[in-house]
Amino acid sequence: MFPRLVTSAAVLALVSGAAWGVTPTATLRMVPSVVVGPPGSIVDVPIQISTPDQISVVRVTVEYNSNAATFVSAQVGSGAPGFTIPAFNPNLPFPPRTPGTNDNVLVFLMSSSSGSITGNNRELLVLRFRLASGGCAMSPITFDRDCNHTDASTSNGEGLRATVDNSCAVGSSVPNLFLFGGAIANGCTSDALAETIGLRLLPNSPNPFNPTTLLTFEKPFAGPATLEIVSVAGHRVRTMLTGDVQAGRHELIWDGRDANGHRVAAGVYFARLQTPEATVSRSLVLVQ
Repeated sequence: MFPRLVTSAAVLALVSGAAWGVTPTATLRMVPSVVVGPPGSIVDVPIQISTPDQISVVRVTVEYNSNAATFVSAQVGSGAPGFTIPAFNPNLPFPPRTPGTNDNVLVFLMSSSSGSITGNNRELLVLRFRLASGGCAMSPITFDRDCNHTDASTSNGEGLRATVDNSCAVGSSVPNLFLFGGAIANGCTSDALAETIGLRLLPNSPNPFNPTTLLTFEKPFAGPATLEIVSVAGHRVRTMLTGDVQAGRHELIWDGRDANGHRVAAGVYFARLQTPEATVSRSLVLVQ
């Protein structure tokens, strides 16, 4: 069993229960979102799909850094019986759009004439990569978010019924396909991985501070995140944020109070940002 790896990119189509103007919701997610394996080892990139509808055709474009990993193969996941891969292209079919990537692979999946996939956390696709040998090598694994590169249609003999995608949904300008990427590394530390994939907890301002300070972080992928204030002894003082967070820049203000609303004593504290990809922290100095 190979160690499990990172993510994917893609779009889908509905076989039934959909009509023009309807915006169903689907999710493509790498599980786990980060895999760290030994240099030179082969790792699997599982792509899960969650959808209340029946999906029959999927086109997936995954971007990665070929200096950190080499694409080996693609196979249908265990949760997609009846699907096949009639075509794939590992030869840079589109210019990469994600910082830190320089290559991509496109995989086309299709079910049998009567087949489809529906439900939560179904393994749709597994991509296999060989990690770079030698020193620390890391890469984001993400989706090509151009709707022309991540789209799909049904193949039930009736033509196109409806499409789920990330930027050009039928009858709607709101994305109805949610994509969750990740990262791959060959034994690097969490801090180095965070820097490489673009997870940043910026210096708080002001610092030292009294009574408030601005906390700013940047997240490269949408998904779970927790931002906590902890003491030098490692005790949680206050949870500033927890739950699913969109990719991009986020700002919060800490007012020097604990979870019960009481002002804490002057001293050194730490802001700790935790995501499935990595954990980063910064020191905060509260003065009288």
